[in-house]
Amino acid sequence: KNPNVYEELNWQRLFRTDYWGLDMFQGDWTHKSFRPLTVLTFRWNHALGRFEGSGFHIVNVLLNLACSMLLGLLGRALKLSPDFALLLAALFLAHPIHTESVLYIVGRADLLCLLLLLVATLLYTPCAKESKSQSDGLLRLPVCVLLVV
Repeated sequence: KNPNVYEELNWQRLFRTDYWGLDMFQGDWTHKSFRPLTVLTFRWNHALGRFEGSGFHIVNVLLNLACSMLLGLLGRALKLSPDFALLLAALFLAHPIHTESVLYIVGRADLLCLLLLLVATLLYTPCAKESKSQSDGLLRLPVCVLLVV
């Protein structure tokens, strides 16, 4: 169990430990997978339903649905027809390759990564299309970079 999920929130510990709650700078072994946002979402799940597995899985299903919807919106932003954008979203939602990301609780990191990447892309897409919105693009770019990082 990761103490960042169920103990009192300690920001220093959150940023010093890996995904599994192991200190990245001390100790014998850690794979140094740094995913504080994912750990925070686990913390929120724990606050709502303790370690009840169904709550964690429901959040992963909702994240997968959100990614699918954002992918459809991106398709429309890239001038795909509504039918193709819907097909793109539906194929992403139903494709069996996403099984592990949705079923395994730790797959949330992949879903959050895609979600934030799609949000950043949707924020920046209008700026990349129009040369007159260069100043708007420069304002949006730092937000997009922060979302992706």
